[in-house]
Amino acid sequence: MIESVPVDDLDNRIEFRIPPDTRFIRVARLAASGVGAGAGLSINRIDDLKIAVGEVCATLIEIGGGAPITLGLAYTPAGEVRVDARVPVDDAMHPDGARFALTGQILGVIAGDAGFRRGPGSASFAFDVSPTPRAPNPTNN
Repeated sequence: MIESVPVDDLDNRIEFRIPPDTRFIRVARLAASGVGAGAGLSINRIDDLKIAVGEVCATLIEIGGGAPITLGLAYTPAGEVRVDARVPVDDAMHPDGARFALTGQILGVIAGDAGFRRGPGSASFAFDVSPTPRAPNPTNN
């Protein structure tokens, strides 16, 4: 999980709720694009950010059982975009492991520091996208 500069401590943080409808993922992607541009990310990194945000939102919609997603976006002075997304969940529900594996692979390629957390009554993702892509990990062939 991201520990260095909490998203809540950044002055440029935006936070909003997305209804549990995949049609609203485009709103999250548009907001991510604006924050990425504000951070000074390249067009390619903004596209990466939008892919990561869309994937996380889709995953949380699937496990949220009809609850809205809360999405937070901000950028650091170093130009990293920090993202956190959370949704209330039913503790008795067990999400599809393959779905989480796919989301983890996507975030692993795009995000420098990513994490999924499941606690009592909630599930969340947090990750950052830096101005330069991560170096490929040769052990992930």
